[in-house]
Amino acid sequence: MNQPHEPTDDQCNSHVQVYEDEEKLGYAIWYPQMGGHVGKAVAVLDREWTEYSHGSRQGGCIDVYVWHNGEFPFRGNETSAKPAIIHHCDPEQFILFGQKLHKLNTLHRYMGGLTSTDPEPKKEVRDEFYEILDQMKEVHAKKAADYGSRKRQDPLINFRAGVPYGVPAWLYALIRVHEKLVRVQSFVENGELVNEGMDETLIDCANLIILSLQLYHQQIAQELPPCTSQ
Repeated sequence: MNQPHEPTDDQCNSHVQVYEDEEKLGYAIWYPQMGGHVGKAVAVLDREWTEYSHGSRQGGCIDVYVWHNGEFPFRGNETSAKPAIIHHCDPEQFILFGQKLHKLNTLHRYMGGLTSTDPEPKKEVRDEFYEILDQMKEVHAKKAADYGSRKRQDPLINFRAGVPYGVPAWLYALIRVHEKLVRVQSFVENGELVNEGMDETLIDCANLIILSLQLYHQQIAQELPPCTSQ
């Protein structure tokens, strides 16, 4: 197929269609680069994307033509005026990849620049925050052991109880958070909790939110179609 031409800044800002042939359409877009920069790009996708997963989802592979601004060119493309061509699968896979990169970057910053050669987080950031994280891990491990077994190895099976009734597991975990927040409201109104303290309640809330995120990622991974190169 013929390649799209380099779009203008205005076209990238407006995401207008800048390419067309019998099978594909191309739209101008900004593509992320290192250092917070962006490069002009054209995302070329099929006119009719392929259906996946019992016809309930749609997705497809996309070729992105990227014109870097010269500051951060792709390796091997330093002196070429031609665009670099990058193949992406279903956009949700790209979103999930970005979420995982964000998670890794956030963890790295919270750990104070921890690397594989550092035995411990830096002293100035090893405060009560990390002690609470240790408590959260201990509480989670104990509760997960209660739900898992040799025959049933899914420690999160209790969160899947609502799935037959149309409630996703990640949402069920958030419903449990709401139950905990009702206890917090009771503490605010009465000044005490009978069965468990505020520490336990807040740690349970934090763990449930993280578990909700984990379950949400599991659901996305199960729904994604396999990547097939063109």
